[in-house]
Amino acid sequence: MRADSPLWRVMGDPAQAQEAEALAAVRNLLPDDGIARAWANVTFTDNDGRLNEVDVLILTRGGLIVVELNLDPPMDGALSERRDVEMPL
Repeated sequence: MRADSPLWRVMGDPAQAQEAEALAAVRNLLPDDGIARAWANVTFTDNDGRLNEVDVLILTRGGLIVVELNLDPPMDGALSERRDVEMPL
């Protein structure tokens, strides 16, 4: 997806240059064909009134994808985690 695509929305500034690079890498993986839309650095208030952030929300025909970037150096044996959750609309 192009950096200037209207399908890619940055809702807040990245906290550090490393995060900006990671967000650009995610953006570059997305098609710019109108099927996917993405929002980066989305902040929301939970039910307890606390602010939370999601690095990237991606909406496709296949569903909503939540991307949380971990920029710390990985530990030996660290696993990436994927959770598939189906929720009725």
